[in-house]
Amino acid sequence: MNRHLFGMGVLLALTFTIMFAVTAVAMVFVSVPRGFSVGAISAMAVPAVSSLVFLYLGIRFGRGEFFSYSRFPVRFSYADQKVYALCRRPCRLWVRGKLKPVETCHWDSSSIFCVHREVDVPIDHYTIRCYRTDNDGIVTGAFTIGRDWDGIEGLGELLAQWNYWCCYMNQGPAAVPKPVLFLPTNETPHESFLYCVYATDFNASPGFRIAFLPMFILLAIPRILALWTSREPVWPDEIARRCEVDPDDPFDEPRGDTPVGWHATTMSKVAGRYPTDLRRPTEGWAGDTNCRANALRWAEDVVKPVVPVPAQRACRV
Repeated sequence: MNRHLFGMGVLLALTFTIMFAVTAVAMVFVSVPRGFSVGAISAMAVPAVSSLVFLYLGIRFGRGEFFSYSRFPVRFSYADQKVYALCRRPCRLWVRGKLKPVETCHWDSSSIFCVHREVDVPIDHYTIRCYRTDNDGIVTGAFTIGRDWDGIEGLGELLAQWNYWCCYMNQGPAAVPKPVLFLPTNETPHESFLYCVYATDFNASPGFRIAFLPMFILLAIPRILALWTSREPVWPDEIARRCEVDPDDPFDEPRGDTPVGWHATTMSKVAGRYPTDLRRPTEGWAGDTNCRANALRWAEDVVKPVVPVPAQRACRV
């Protein structure tokens, strides 16, 4: 989801790589007539090492953004009661059995789903992780489902997304409302630009967007380049066959007048053609109904159950 930010960081790293490499080569040519003293060698080592460091950073963080998949989708199969997550593009490591192109977990007691917090400055990052267990309850593997969310506001969105998935997998497609937004599978440069605009602040004023228009254009460039160098994701034939959608499926979306993309959805909401409040009450919900207050409780280290329990049963998360 934050491909424009990672892409910008990768392009900056490669730019610094070239700058330091050119500086190191120029210093070598300058030092040839004078001889390579200890001071000259030490001076040349600084840009040379810096170039290698930035090159490593560019490759380390860019291999999943450039020349990769355009997206890494997750499929929730209500019929199979399984979750399929597409990982990085196939490579030799998968042939050796160290990695798999698709992670699969069962939607039952053999899988443990947790909110994972990555402590960072200035805000923490949150993701949903799935842990697979064997018959003895020992964890045999783990992977992340969906995107990462930032801060308490992001944690609230993550919990809402999790409730949406639970409602679908437990009750079926008829029980869930339409999502807030349908993103196009084939993102155009225009949609990439709008993504950078809306991802920065969805409710920003027109004045704010006009003032920061150069920044949005600058962020859209690495996102467009990353998508241009990447390919469409390919599911294994067996999973594609299992998740094939019936053409007559009444819940197949988006279709008809359902808007797709940031601009189309926003205009449809303004015109009243697409619902703005898609929330539904969760049956049996006993927690806090305020999204932010509920997120703050999840962010705490100690569980505070709604129903009092004996002290020895209280646990940490």
